[in-house]
This record gives sequence, structure tokens and C-alpha cells, in this order.
Amino acid sequence: MRECIFCAGKKLNREDLWPVWVVESVAQDRSAEIERIFGRNSPVTYGGKYVKARCVCEQCNGGWMSRLEESAKPILNPMIHDSSCAIDYVQQSVIAAWTIKTAMVFECTKSESAFYSPADRHHLFTWRTPPPDSFVWIGRYVNSHSLFIENHYLSNAKPTNVLSEGCVTTFAIGRLVLQSFTARRRPDGEGKRITLHPKRGQRNRLLIQVWPALEQVIRWPPPLYFGPSIESLKDLSARLGGLS
Repeated sequence: MRECIFCAGKKLNREDLWPVWVVESVAQDRSAEIERIFGRNSPVTYGGKYVKARCVCEQCNGGWMSRLEESAKPILNPMIHDSSCAIDYVQQSVIAAWTIKTAMVFECTKSESAFYSPADRHHLFTWRTPPPDSFVWIGRYVNSHSLFIENHYLSNAKPTNVLSEGCVTTFAIGRLVLQSFTARRRPDGEGKRITLHPKRGQRNRLLIQVWPALEQVIRWPPPLYFGPSIESLKDLSARLGGLS
């Protein structure tokens, strides 16, 4: 990576893929390793709890990204530890921006081309909101010490459909599950409604949409949850099987 993925600045530094406060809150003093999965590729495991990538500039890392972490931490930390809280409309937008930012940074570890375009990243940089045609959901997980990420690309070969491709990223951080989806429209799909076709199953009932927000206030934690096996997370990662 030769320039900042958000502002195209040239003076890069090493960004934590999992923010330090997340690792310290979840892994604490336990030994740990990080596994990440992109699409159908074999899992890649990193020894230790901290992984960095040189993909953002000093100005972004120490500026708006740092402020986003400061805003997100008091919202996410109670959710990570399954504590009771109320998540209002503004806080839901912070969760959404943080989730998409983290998904974009994790893409820097891939050897192949990324899904998120410079325009997508610049939108987040400029407006602090997910790029157009993005969705973010949250859910509750039963295990307390999880750090999980899985990423899937979706494609649509039918030329009559609105969407051509999409990207799904799923995280588990302690007791919290986050999932983001961003779609790419065909040139003639502007202005048309997006319809998602999740696979049938209870997993869809376990998620709460925070972007675009559907509720003014979300009471946390919800009564239903994912887990306990990691297979439930992998199943969740593959729930969006169709685009139209």
C-alpha cells in the first residue's frame, strides 16, 4: 500500500487491524491468535493479539479515525461485555461508521484487489457514514472472548438485476456480533430499490439493523443470541446468498 486508503496521503503509518482497546477489553491477559478468512480462501492465522497494516496516513490515524474510536468505545464496550444499555439513533450511526471503517482496514491484509473503492472510502472519510447502499446489523454472541472476522464477496451474473456485486463482513468481538453489507449497483440500477435475499433460518431474527437505522432506541442486550460454536458465526457470514 503506497497511499492512504481514505485520503490518498503519502505518509503512512501502521494501523491496528483490531484496535488496541478492543484486544485489551476482550483478550485481556490471555494468550491469543487472530484468524481471518476472506471468501473461500484458506484461513490465515496471526500469532499474538496485535496485528498491524500500513494502509492509513498519520493524519487520518491520529485525526478522524482516533476520534471515531473515542466515540465508539463507550458505546461498544458495554455491548462487548453484555451489559445493559440503550443505543440511540446517533449511537447507531457511530456503530455503523466504526464497523465499515474496520471492514475497510481489514481488506488491507488481502493479496488480491479490495471490494471497497476509493470513492467508498472517501465517502466515509468525508461524511463519517457508510457508503451508499450499505447496511449494518448487530447481534448478541454467547462467548465472551471472541475476536473473529470473515469476509465474503457476492456476485450477480443476471444482467436484469439491480446489483452486480456485494461485500459482507462479519465480526464477533466478545459478546457482540457486527455484520456489514455494501452493494455495487449496475449502471442502469440507479434509483431502483435494493432487495436482499438472506437464506432462511433463525439467524436473521437474531440481528438488529442499525444502518440505515430502523429504531430510535435499541435496548441491549436482546433476548436471543448466536453461539456457542464458531460454526454459528460462519453460518451467519454466509446468510446473504442472493442479490437483486
